[in-house]
Amino acid sequence: MNLQFKLISFREYKNWQPEDVANELGLSLESYTDLEKGRAKLSGTLAQKLSELYHAPMEFFLIDETPHYLQAEVLYSNCTITSGDAGTSGYVNHQNNDRGIDEILYLRKEEVKSLKQQIEYLQQQNNKLVAALGERVKLGV
Repeated sequence: MNLQFKLISFREYKNWQPEDVANELGLSLESYTDLEKGRAKLSGTLAQKLSELYHAPMEFFLIDETPHYLQAEVLYSNCTITSGDAGTSGYVNHQNNDRGIDEILYLRKEEVKSLKQQIEYLQQQNNKLVAALGERVKLGV
């Protein structure tokens, strides 16, 4: 998952416009949209501001091409399992007040949606290839 996807996903999750995020971060709209489009690099200071704005670990914005399941572990790194009545358990996020869980779920849903689209596209391509191969066999080529 790249930084651009993360920035857009977090922003859309909050129902914010790019202008809103730029104002919150103290950036011009152009500077922020350059980040979302991958035309600018993220500084440590800006990663810290994003961390505070979205209540997510700073590492989440700095880690770019790490597999999704490892990024989820970054968000859960400050969580512990608690036991309640009747043996129930759940996550308590000490640092981020459980906001990281919602963001992980949102990003996972987006990832699943993207993967389903890729699978559908590949199935269509496969069907076209099988049909073309069938035609070649009929023609004796």
